[in-house]
Amino acid sequence: VDSFLSCLRAANAAGSKLDGKKIAATLFFHEHVITILKLKQHGPNINEFWYDWIDSLPSERFLRRTVEFEEASFVRNAARIRCVDEEALKSTLLWYACSKFTDDNRAYIDAYAWDENDTDFDPRVFQAFVWSEL
Repeated sequence: VDSFLSCLRAANAAGSKLDGKKIAATLFFHEHVITILKLKQHGPNINEFWYDWIDSLPSERFLRRTVEFEEASFVRNAARIRCVDEEALKSTLLWYACSKFTDDNRAYIDAYAWDENDTDFDPRVFQAFVWSEL
């Protein structure tokens, strides 16, 4: 997760060749894809960013709420979460991952330490792609 966030942070850092370009990422985890848009804030803090987390098919478990919506016909078929900084994005990434882990996944994670050389069946593995406009 930290390597992914570092790549996203550096993608359009001040002075980089992508400075001022639109940046986005996709994350593939447990047979599901989400999108992250990196949005530059306007105003006095021009080098700060928001991150919009977009999930077009969120699971019920990911969107679990303690208060139910009043309208019974409301269907949760998309989610857009605004993360106001990188720390909030990291928290959302970890929350999302935990919502995807099954009981068997959690047992595997508890039994085996992370090993960079043995990732074929590790449920913590994800793919991420970061891109920019030309």
